[in-house]
Amino acid sequence: MVAIVACFVAWAAYKLGFSKGWVKGYERGEQAGFAAGREDGMKAGLKAGIREHMISTLAEIPEAPGIHAELHQQARDEILTQLNTKPAAKPSPPPKTGFLLMIWQEFGGWLLLLLFALLLVYLFR
Repeated sequence: MVAIVACFVAWAAYKLGFSKGWVKGYERGEQAGFAAGREDGMKAGLKAGIREHMISTLAEIPEAPGIHAELHQQARDEILTQLNTKPAAKPSPPPKTGFLLMIWQEFGGWLLLLLFALLLVYLFR
């Protein structure tokens, strides 16, 4: 009878602790997510603000004396294209293909389980 009561108390404590841990973990994760989101938003806003400032000041630049209008416009267009183009993404390397690699990916986990079972049989025979 004492064992049943002890098991019930242990189960109740486990469930209470699990629920409390779940709630605390969710709250901490939410706080961390908001902090990271706020930082990412501030960085993105700062980048956009700098870019917008550069474009607006570039549009308002008067022609420098001694530079032809055509050359000035060409430099302005070049800077605008550099500001507006996104850097090219690096191509990902092709996946490794090989017979042994494919066999290991398919059956490697089962092989490790089999070797572990054989080790247990060897140790406890």
